[in-house]
Amino acid sequence: MTESDGDLQDSRVRLDYARPCDALAPFVFGYHLYAVEAAPGAVHEDIGYPSWASIGFQTRGAPFGVRIGRRQIDPVPRATLLGPTSRAIFPRSGTGTVVGIGLSPLGWTRLFGGDADRHADRVTPLEAMLGDDAAMLSLALDGVEEIDVAKGIFDHFLLQRLHTPHRAETMVAGIQVALAKGTDCSVSGLAGRLNLEPRRLARLAHAHFGFSPKLLLRRARFMRTLLKLIDDDGRPYVDKIDRSYHDQSHFVRDCKFFLSMSPRRFIKMKKPVHTASMVELMVAAGAAAQAPHHHALELLDG
Repeated sequence: MTESDGDLQDSRVRLDYARPCDALAPFVFGYHLYAVEAAPGAVHEDIGYPSWASIGFQTRGAPFGVRIGRRQIDPVPRATLLGPTSRAIFPRSGTGTVVGIGLSPLGWTRLFGGDADRHADRVTPLEAMLGDDAAMLSLALDGVEEIDVAKGIFDHFLLQRLHTPHRAETMVAGIQVALAKGTDCSVSGLAGRLNLEPRRLARLAHAHFGFSPKLLLRRARFMRTLLKLIDDDGRPYVDKIDRSYHDQSHFVRDCKFFLSMSPRRFIKMKKPVHTASMVELMVAAGAAAQAPHHHALELLDG
């Protein structure tokens, strides 16, 4: 499925999206292919929203760089793990293509076991996480320009790697679903809903989601409002702010934290075609692409 095409900064951008096979639905939000055709000498800039972890492969083009908060990564490894993020990501590139996997927290748990907080808001060479498999996947994906081709490679690889359950995944599934539903605004409320002691909840959150429960709840609330801001329906942004915010200034502070800019600047900025993190954004906001959370509920019921 092609999300959209657009022109910006002398660039043409294409974003294609595909769902994983049914067996992988609890663990993978989706696969994406992001292709930029830039004019000679032009630099394409984009924004990626705070999201869960993803694995990316550059299949063609010169190396590119990204900024996460105040951290600059230039060049980005051609095979990369991007950990869970609490800040917007700002990539800069010329012509090139990236294909990737959006992992749910359950997917992170089965693939990597834990230690998500060690990789939060960071880019890690995939070889450090997957060893020789990273090189094998890079070779298989070299030159790939079609999402269906990437999907076949990713499905085959992940089916081999995600078949063994993790002892913590029932609790991880519970946290994942609770964050998506957005019914709890406090750590004590979330812990009570999940029947977990706050310290146990904190350990699970850091290990499998990358951040403290407080930051996860704060990020989920911000995402719900951000999704409404992106939907340009003509309403003033103040009318779209989540009811759990104390007031407008409370939301403005969060916007500056998560996006490194004010709401008004974000609304006015000339935004490129939304990157693949838009898929994770919708899932985190509980507004669309609900398959991972639906299947997480099935896991809990099972």
